[in-house]
Amino acid sequence: MKIFSSILFLFLVYSTIHAQKHDYIWVLGHNGGTNIDFNENPPTVSEVEIPDNFNFHEISMVSDSAGNLLAYTDGCAIVSHSNQYMANGDSLNPGEQYDFNCFDGGYPSSQSSIFLPKPGSDHIYYLFHLGINDNLYFQYLYCTKIDMAANNGLGEVLEKNQLVFDTLSLGQQLTAVRHANGRDWWIVVPYSTINDTPRNRYLKFLFSPYGIKGPFRQDIGDNWGYQYWSGQATFSPDGTKYARLNPTQGMRVFDFDRCTGKFSNPKAIYFPNDTLFACGVAFSPNSRFLYASLGGKIVQYDTWATNLAASRVTVAVYDGFMSPFPFQTTFFQLMLAPNGKIYGTVPSSADVLHVINKPDEKGLACEVEQHGLKLAHIHDWSIPNFPHYRLYNKPGSPCDSLGVSAAGGASLPQDWDIEVFPNPASGGSITVSLPAPLGFKALWRLYDPYGRTVREIVLPTRQHEVKADLAGLGQGLYYWQVTGEGALMVSGKLIIAK
Repeated sequence: MKIFSSILFLFLVYSTIHAQKHDYIWVLGHNGGTNIDFNENPPTVSEVEIPDNFNFHEISMVSDSAGNLLAYTDGCAIVSHSNQYMANGDSLNPGEQYDFNCFDGGYPSSQSSIFLPKPGSDHIYYLFHLGINDNLYFQYLYCTKIDMAANNGLGEVLEKNQLVFDTLSLGQQLTAVRHANGRDWWIVVPYSTINDTPRNRYLKFLFSPYGIKGPFRQDIGDNWGYQYWSGQATFSPDGTKYARLNPTQGMRVFDFDRCTGKFSNPKAIYFPNDTLFACGVAFSPNSRFLYASLGGKIVQYDTWATNLAASRVTVAVYDGFMSPFPFQTTFFQLMLAPNGKIYGTVPSSADVLHVINKPDEKGLACEVEQHGLKLAHIHDWSIPNFPHYRLYNKPGSPCDSLGVSAAGGASLPQDWDIEVFPNPASGGSITVSLPAPLGFKALWRLYDPYGRTVREIVLPTRQHEVKADLAGLGQGLYYWQVTGEGALMVSGKLIIAK
């Protein structure tokens, strides 16, 4: 019976980890569509026919937990996986800007919509989206409720353009992160200006099975001014950090508490001389490195460094490539993909994405591959807007009270401690010990004090232990991490004493 229970537990952990693929299909396009399928490795790129007058200036989408596309939007309408308009999915964000833009060119916004599964449901999803007033200021936060199982799986919009909040002026950069209870969501909408005065205010909304609570307001850090249709905001994969930037205001970085929804430890970084009109931001899978695209270059910051601003390293400079001619392929928004790589768009009509192949590596070892992914059609501007779906509860936190498994998120279940011994190590190897075989692909990496990967091993899927060779490593403090499914699972320290 004990053996059966262990097998059942492993199956449930495996199923949980491999069943959170809401970001596995990306759809991009302009006068034609491109489908990027991360269910395959490497991801497959194929042509897809998108509806007429559909333009991905604003872009978000969602797949089911198994990685099958459900729906996508351009801020004007919702389209089902059949690439036809969803029932009652038209006329998002009503008003003058919809009337002027949505029949030729798409909704004039960027990072202003995001799909979230309703906590506790396997078929109800909400689209949160920002609406623009007649003066081109973002004023309205709406939600639209969707039954993805209706119409034989084609979906139906049940409630549309429900007003959540109304104020001047919101700052686009709509994003979300899982609450530390592993079930609910924090939705974050920053201000840009209030009565034309720059402000440092952030709105947080709590999305749970019982509805939407908020806003919870917080004023923190340096002020922020208005920048139309540019920049980006994101959370780290482990949910502990938040960053936003645009060309004129620079970048803000905060610590984040997933229990309380509060920011802390504000940092401001400015780019007075080297940004163009478009930029983006993303964290590495291990949540250590922060990447900022500044139009003509991509820079990396080390969040482990004592001085974040001083840790800056330029990892790519635009190489002059154009595709199709004469469109420059400089750098815009960034997004961490399920395969652990970061992909970046171009701030013009182009048929390529940039790729950061090893974002967990320090400096040039991250391997930025400019125009590394060829698309089936040209695409404009924005990257798909996703939260980190494989982030769950925070074991040991005050609000971890629901029993939601952390598998596939920021850490393993509490009874799945991974041991590294002996520690301190004085011999030529150590043992990485698991309480049971993982049953899925994961990597154990050892970093030196400078953040360089000095050892990397694939954790076994059918055995409990694996050896790691320490030959050639000097004495001192090292750091190790386990990553899988594009997320940090657990980390620790190792002392080598010879």
